[in-house]
Amino acid sequence: MTPAPLAAPVAAPPSARSVLVPFACAALFALAVVAFGPQFARAFAPTDGYSDFVQEWLSARSYWAGDPVYLPQREALRRRAGLDLPDFETVMPWNAHPPVAVLLALPFGLTSDYSAAHLTWNLLTFPLMPLALVLVARELNLRVPWWGALAGAALLLSWNAVYSQVYQGQLNCALVWFVALAWVADRRGAGALAGALAGAAAATKLFPGLLLVYFVAGRKWRAAGALVLTAGALNLVALAAFGPSAFETYLREVVPSLDVFRHSWLNVSLTGYLTRLSAALGAPRGGPWLALGAQLLVAAAVWRAARRAHRSDEP
Repeated sequence: MTPAPLAAPVAAPPSARSVLVPFACAALFALAVVAFGPQFARAFAPTDGYSDFVQEWLSARSYWAGDPVYLPQREALRRRAGLDLPDFETVMPWNAHPPVAVLLALPFGLTSDYSAAHLTWNLLTFPLMPLALVLVARELNLRVPWWGALAGAALLLSWNAVYSQVYQGQLNCALVWFVALAWVADRRGAGALAGALAGAAAATKLFPGLLLVYFVAGRKWRAAGALVLTAGALNLVALAAFGPSAFETYLREVVPSLDVFRHSWLNVSLTGYLTRLSAALGAPRGGPWLALGAQLLVAAAVWRAARRAHRSDEP
């Protein structure tokens, strides 16, 4: 007698969670697009005045006009745009960014339209942030489902820090790309490349120089050397382009003027928070010391983590 054929297994019905979570993420993304999308899109080319990127734009415009790249911002705006904004003397007295950042912005000074320059900068640099996140996820072998990507996009659209980055036209998207590439190179044992990428970030803005602590603590000498050499080489290029006077003005005038940003409510860094907290407690002179203590704690934490990682890699 021939046995009856076995019945095909019946697929289990999808669980409520497997249906609701993707639906909720898609709905969250749609809500973020409706609620924040128009404002976020307008931030790519603000029309309500000048924001952070005006510093790079004015310095670049001054370079192409044959003027010093570091002029008082009120004077630079008067020369380049024919406008006199007295608030610049207190809100933004100088371009606060190092000469290498000006070097990076030189192509954007070729247009006299600030809004167009701001838009072009954002279109070129903002995609580097999500690309850096994708790079990190791939390096860690994280398989992000489509609905997880939508939830992440909703977070980016609704996060004020990301909106401010775009509205202000800041350098952070380019910096996070350099740092992500350096991290990948370090994980793959390409120490010199990791250091060079970190050095490019540190030359553009000073705080990525903290990575030198990580390299030295981990005894990654090739990476540490490449960081120092790359940052030095980029500054030599800026020196050749702008002359010694630009560096002299930056150190003598610009760096001391940065104190105005420490107390600003627009400064959302730990240093800014501790400075304002100290002032609110009636001890404004304690702010710099609190900030220095926090910075040393961060450096110590990086040092300890790098030393532990180095010891775990030893045979």
